[in-house]
Amino acid sequence: IDKILMQIPQPRLIYAGLGLNRLNKSIYIDISIRFPCYSFVSFGGDSMIKEGNRYVVPAISKQEMLYFISQCKVGFMPYDITDPHNLHCVPLKLFDYFSAGLPVVSSKLLNLSQYKELLFLCETKKDFESGIEKSLKEEIDSEVREKRKIVYQSHSTNKTSDAFERCIRELLIKS
Repeated sequence: IDKILMQIPQPRLIYAGLGLNRLNKSIYIDISIRFPCYSFVSFGGDSMIKEGNRYVVPAISKQEMLYFISQCKVGFMPYDITDPHNLHCVPLKLFDYFSAGLPVVSSKLLNLSQYKELLFLCETKKDFESGIEKSLKEEIDSEVREKRKIVYQSHSTNKTSDAFERCIRELLIKS
């Protein structure tokens, strides 16, 4: 992973998904052209592909992904919200970005409004540009980064499995 990261200059903006099929490719490409000094990273394929400042990295394990994300500056999710599936989704990669406290710049997905203080919800290309610029200025020790990490911890598998186990126990006691 470090060998791959060494080939991708900072600042890195990451879409931790496989391929760009769910993204608004026009926004993704236009934004990458608008910011030629930033590296845009996504996953897929068998070997690393570089097109300008856009990098496609081979798929990696979940643990490797969390490390990779921690070496990036911004989570970038310009979803194509003309697809109702995307508009109504809650991308789990959001919580992966939050695990590292990363600022996230995303399309305005309906189910993300509860996190509006922790990320940048965008409707226009200008919104995306502004969100990226503000994200890159965010201090590494900012309070909002810590809040993102707390959200991640509350959604972690360990936390939710403990709650699930308590619920099962309560149901068994009642029956």
